Amino acid sequence: MKKAEEFLITWIVVFCIPTAAWASGGISWKEVHQEIQGQDKELITFVDQTFDVAPQGGAMRPLVGDHAGERFAPYDFFAKPKGTKGDYVFNLTFDLSDTQVHRWSVLIQKKWY
Repeated sequence: MKKAEEFLITWIVVFCIPTAAWASGGISWKEVHQEIQGQDKELITFVDQTFDVAPQGGAMRPLVGDHAGERFAPYDFFAKPKGTKGDYVFNLTFDLSDTQVHRWSVLIQKKWY
């Protein structure tokens, strides 16, 4: 086998196969909103008062194993300040926190892309 062919096969095995076990899956803001509201009303109230959140976002979704096809946090959604017009300017990432008092956390980042 030529070196180029060996390199290509190695590249496919190292980079493509492990990532094939995960896929990003679309998830609705309504579904995530309900999940967070049931566990951390204070956080969801803040988000509702501050942002207009895109109706669809992203989530981790394993393609293999016992939970194949299910969606898991972190959840990512585009958002913009409440009542503004134009494009979404923020990315909100909702993830489970380490505390039981405030079950969820949100990372707010200005979109750079």
